[in-house]
Amino acid sequence: MRQHRFVNRFIVILVFVFALPLWAERTGNSDQEVIQDLIAKCAQALQNQDWEKLESVCASDWIHISHMGDRWDMAAVKSFFEKHITNHTIEFANVDVHVSDDGSMAWATFNEQTEYEFDGKPVKQKAVFTAIFEEEEGDWAMKVLHRTTAPPPGEK
Repeated sequence: MRQHRFVNRFIVILVFVFALPLWAERTGNSDQEVIQDLIAKCAQALQNQDWEKLESVCASDWIHISHMGDRWDMAAVKSFFEKHITNHTIEFANVDVHVSDDGSMAWATFNEQTEYEFDGKPVKQKAVFTAIFEEEEGDWAMKVLHRTTAPPPGEK
């Protein structure tokens, strides 16, 4: 009887030891999925000039670094878009998300293809973004969004 209990406990421990890494991997993937969703919402918000949606994605001290090196807060991005950008379509692709080992921050790279009118003149661009995410009040939030118009990898 005593040996039987030992075998049962040993089996339970083995199952726990082998199942724990699978559970941990799923938990990490959910962070990646949340961040991918935030990136998709960011694209939708910029395309539609939906500032409430963009604010819901971003940290309270969010900053956008433009392809010209300008550093803009939310108010500056809103002002720029409302003054200059119309008929905007934007698509983010090749999203690559990484979460730090301790889960305190994440970063992502992704490509952009966009068309818009700048002061009535058509513009078509490809760009590469880097975004940094941190947890704010228990949820992931975009802290930095950096855009460069260098050709996406493989298109040089």
